[in-house]
Amino acid sequence: MIKLKRLLLIHWQAYDFQLVEFEDITLITGQTGVGKSTIIDALNVILLGEKQKHIFNKAANENSRRTLESYLYGKLGDDGGDGFFYLREENFTSYLVAEFENEETCEYFCCGFVADCSSDHSSPNVQWLTTKSKLPADYFINEEERIPYSINELIYENNFKTENEKVTLIVTDKDYRKKIAGLFGQIRDDYRRLLKQSVSFTPVKDIEMFLTDFVSETESPINVEEMQKSIRRYNDLEQESDKIKSKVAKLEDIKSELQGLEKRKLLELRQEYFIEKAKLDALQEQKENYHIDVENYQRQIEKNTRDIADSSKRIDVLGAKKEEMRDKRDSLVVLKDKVFLNNQIKSVNEQVQTIQNQTEQGQEAIALMKYFIRVVKALPIELPSITNLVKVFEKYNQEQKLISKFVEMNDLLDQIVKELVSYKHFVNEQEKRLKSKVSVLLNEEERLKKGIKMVPEQIRVFKEALQKYLSNYDKNAQVEYLSDVIDFKQGEESWQKAVEAYLGGAKILSRD
Repeated sequence: MIKLKRLLLIHWQAYDFQLVEFEDITLITGQTGVGKSTIIDALNVILLGEKQKHIFNKAANENSRRTLESYLYGKLGDDGGDGFFYLREENFTSYLVAEFENEETCEYFCCGFVADCSSDHSSPNVQWLTTKSKLPADYFINEEERIPYSINELIYENNFKTENEKVTLIVTDKDYRKKIAGLFGQIRDDYRRLLKQSVSFTPVKDIEMFLTDFVSETESPINVEEMQKSIRRYNDLEQESDKIKSKVAKLEDIKSELQGLEKRKLLELRQEYFIEKAKLDALQEQKENYHIDVENYQRQIEKNTRDIADSSKRIDVLGAKKEEMRDKRDSLVVLKDKVFLNNQIKSVNEQVQTIQNQTEQGQEAIALMKYFIRVVKALPIELPSITNLVKVFEKYNQEQKLISKFVEMNDLLDQIVKELVSYKHFVNEQEKRLKSKVSVLLNEEERLKKGIKMVPEQIRVFKEALQKYLSNYDKNAQVEYLSDVIDFKQGEESWQKAVEAYLGGAKILSRD
């Protein structure tokens, strides 16, 4: 489609400079004499490519005597007044140029004319013009002198423009009409006659002749009555089509709502899955922390083992010292301080007794540890920490190392056992809950794959309550979702027919 975008008027009747912008629909209003017909006549000249006086001011006065010269020189009082005068008495140049856009190619072009006019009001030098671009940024005005370019100056300015920006000047009306016919896409031959008729002050009297000549592409006369009937029938069909579209739109909305519900349900399922997975990851992290604690306990056991070894060495040293002191006692002939020696012997005996007691307690602890190891070996071992603990005890047992600080180690082992038991109980509970969640999710996923629609919880509860209530009156009564049992068949264009078919042909009256 070719669209009119702008109209440039320079020295045209009362307009010295005016740029008129057009939209898809443009309304030109104003009081008499403000220049509405002046703009229409400017478009007539550009689109018709004619300068004869019979085309001017026909929109306002059928008997107008305006001419191209009167518009250019600004002649006032030439339509039946007592006298006239000119708005322009000096030499000047006029421009009348319209800008168009080809929406299919997004290209612009301009067409119109330029006229050099003299102060003696003689016939102006008029040349038609076209361009392959928008209106120039300077609007054909010399920026230094602030006056429009003359024809010769316009030809000179062409030397500094690109190929699309150059102005093509055309001398004859016929050549100009051929040029714009190509720009507008070879319009019909009766276009100019129709344009003249459309702006005329005289209304159309024979509507059938007007339609036959300017609207219909056939040569036979048009039957207006049949055309009116067809138009009314078309309007009725259009209204019926709007109703059908409205119903289809509502069905589309229902479909969109259902799809939205299913998407939200899937989203909720995914969110629940991610939440449960996050909980499982937290449990895995807690499990790793327990492994770290067990490793710390193992390092503590190694430290205690080293302490036991040191205690063993100290026992050996004290035993050797005891033997040495016994030898000295036996070898002494005279004891100068028998009391001192007896006290020393008593002290050593007490230390030996203490060590023996600790040794017995260590042996008992070793026995208990061996029993603990046997019990652990009999259980299904799942945690690496238990395996490492068993290996440590087996290593110490093989080397026959005595253990000191058995009370601390025993407490440490009790704490490990308690934590492992608590952890096992916690993991079992979490496993049960996760399996339950996964089972529910898999069940809902299987139902979705089978096409079973998901419904909100409150609807499901209402269905079960209604089923229970109806069973009191009819044990065979069944409550179903309409969306599960209704069946849309080929050719049914609305939900109403599908529901009537489901109800055995019973008619349903509905209002939009």
